[in-house]
Amino acid sequence: MIGKLTATATLLLLTGCGQYYWSRPGASYDDFAADERSCTQSVGVPVQGKSDQVLLPQDPFRLYLKSRGWTRGWQQYYPPPGWYRGHEDEGPFVLR
Repeated sequence: MIGKLTATATLLLLTGCGQYYWSRPGASYDDFAADERSCTQSVGVPVQGKSDQVLLPQDPFRLYLKSRGWTRGWQQYYPPPGWYRGHEDEGPFVLR
């Protein structure tokens, strides 16, 4: 019984330590940053009274990046080269 609990706990720890990242073959961080910025400006919903901030609906945001050739995937913390962290909540985010 203890062996099964230990195995289950170990499996949960190994699979639970990660986040979603974005990748596109041959793309650099600058490519990702430019596409993410463009996406945020295109699909972001302005925050009333704060002209430099938007709320970011996740489905349109993800579809926009996918339309630019990006793939979203689960990676361990410290992902391999070529994987970049994007917005994973609705914000608000400051437009840059």
